[in-house]
Amino acid sequence: MEQATRLAPAFSPGWSSLGYFYDLQGDLAAAQAAHERALALMPANVYALLGLGAIALQRGDPAQALTHFGEALRRQPEYVKAIPDPIQNALISTHLDLALAYERLGRTADAGQELATARQLAEAAVTAWPMHPQARFQLAVVYWLAGETDKAETAFNDAARCDASLAGERPRVEARLARLRGK
Repeated sequence: MEQATRLAPAFSPGWSSLGYFYDLQGDLAAAQAAHERALALMPANVYALLGLGAIALQRGDPAQALTHFGEALRRQPEYVKAIPDPIQNALISTHLDLALAYERLGRTADAGQELATARQLAEAAVTAWPMHPQARFQLAVVYWLAGETDKAETAFNDAARCDASLAGERPRVEARLARLRGK
């Protein structure tokens, strides 16, 4: 990803992807800088806003995370005009992240509502695109966050059948979600 940002330094999604990878490596300062660069290039970059919110959650600031996630939701229509998202992956991710922030704030009713919205969107995506691996993967994440481990297992396996590269992603995603939950 670093090379991608060197080759296309004005490509905002490249910077937000780099930020995500830095986050996975635990380098939150570099992740934040990459997400901020992405937003400087494209203020409606939903993934950069989600990335900044995830960093805030990991730093123990769910109120700041909620601000970033709320801005991501507000910017969603502008984002999809620039970068088509037929399965609404960014929107599903936004609602999942909002659920995590509300959960950390002890606002369980709000967390439940956001998780229900993410579930509705993810189920609709799988219905519309049954062989789309990312749609199935997002549904697996929704189920996992909802504590429906059997359904999550099935959905993770379905996603991996659609795209074998997703087979090893489950443990990474579960570990990341545990970090975002503060566990």
